[in-house]
Amino acid sequence: MRELSISEIKRLQLDMLIEFAKFCDKNSLTYYLGGGTLLGAVRHKGFIPWDDDIDIMMPRKDFNKAILLYKNEIYRLNYITNTKAWCEQIAKLCDIRTYVYDDSFKNTEIDEINCLGIDICPIDGLPDEIWKQKVLFLVSRMIIAIHSASVLSFKTTKRFADKPAGIFHWKKSLRNIVKYVMIFLFGRTDPQYWVKLLNRLVTKEDFYNHEYVAALVSCVHGSKEKMPSRIYEPKIKLEFEEYKFWAPADYDYYLKRLYGKYMELPAPEHRVAHHGYKVYIKNNIWRKTNA
Repeated sequence: MRELSISEIKRLQLDMLIEFAKFCDKNSLTYYLGGGTLLGAVRHKGFIPWDDDIDIMMPRKDFNKAILLYKNEIYRLNYITNTKAWCEQIAKLCDIRTYVYDDSFKNTEIDEINCLGIDICPIDGLPDEIWKQKVLFLVSRMIIAIHSASVLSFKTTKRFADKPAGIFHWKKSLRNIVKYVMIFLFGRTDPQYWVKLLNRLVTKEDFYNHEYVAALVSCVHGSKEKMPSRIYEPKIKLEFEEYKFWAPADYDYYLKRLYGKYMELPAPEHRVAHHGYKVYIKNNIWRKTNA
């Protein structure tokens, strides 16, 4: 195996995005660029220079259809319903020619699930009552925290490694203490149990029939993930690395809610990737790219 450079990794991820977008359009499935990928499309017309992943969002009905329909010789759409060893809350389109090593997680030896991929996250509807929404976010985040403890290894967290000296020294240390306690308490539990529990909790409301929606199975930004469903339609095309992909119509609302003044670049010391994995190509198989 040969380790891939960051430019090679991004090229493979872009290839996956192009292929999956074609699949969705061919099968009349709705998808949107999301998270840092949408931010990259708006601010950089491509990858955020220091970022190293791709995020896609799909309404739950379209997401479920994609899981059932997708077939490809070099890409596999992994999800808990179709991949025996899969332990993530979201789906991932994986390049089976690659192998990813990340010692922050357990089960690094299983080739089937340790491949380079792009994240595909379902969007679910939210109940109409505000108190129910707050409870749903709270419980979802608790389950996600326990799930994380069930898949993580006892390694120092990389979060806040890009922060300047001062308060983040203790914040990083506190985060590690909490992480280790959670792993001690829940590290031997079955991660698939927590994923299934989370999905049963969040799939009760339909994306297309509610005023507010959220990516509850990921919930990276907590209650900031709550969005009016109106911002997604009509969807529009945005440029990403010289290709066009679908995005929420009101991407400005989405990005402001998640990132605030999103067009402002972060300070130079904050422009680092938060992933610590290494990616390898199997058997030195590599097709020519524009990278």
